[in-house]
Amino acid sequence: LSSTEPLYHKALGGIPITAALPGLLTNNQPARIFERVKLDINAFEDAYSLARRRDLHDYCYIEGTNPLNVSLTFYKIEVDIFYDGEWIGDVHVPWLDTPINMSAYQQRYTPPVRFPVRLSASTTTVLSMFERLMLPNGLIYVDVAVNLTFSAGNQVYTMPHYDTGVEVSLHL
Repeated sequence: LSSTEPLYHKALGGIPITAALPGLLTNNQPARIFERVKLDINAFEDAYSLARRRDLHDYCYIEGTNPLNVSLTFYKIEVDIFYDGEWIGDVHVPWLDTPINMSAYQQRYTPPVRFPVRLSASTTTVLSMFERLMLPNGLIYVDVAVNLTFSAGNQVYTMPHYDTGVEVSLHL
């Protein structure tokens, strides 16, 4: 500590502060990163998996939006999925072989990548979800807690984000 530096500046520099930052807003509405998810499932394998163990390993396509005024390049994606308030699974891609590029304010972008999705919920919950998805124009809505690793300019960031009411349908 130098004699010209006040003690409180040095002391405050070492105090951790826990804070919840407000979410991104676009036109005073919560900004969304995930707009839609299309599940690519194999019903036969899923029925077998449900009978043997409680988790399903399928794929999904994600339609996203860039709510920021800068181009983004995504390198990895970690998503926890919630249905009716219950954690039901995740998407975990520790590193994308081909990063996903999105221009500033890009809307409704679906990268040409199938993401692995693991559903690990009770059999009742999974069957209820699939029953609703199998209806004509069947949809369900999930909430997602996301950690996105991306670059903007020359900086790499990991950003936590929470989207509610993300539309899920089957990829046919």
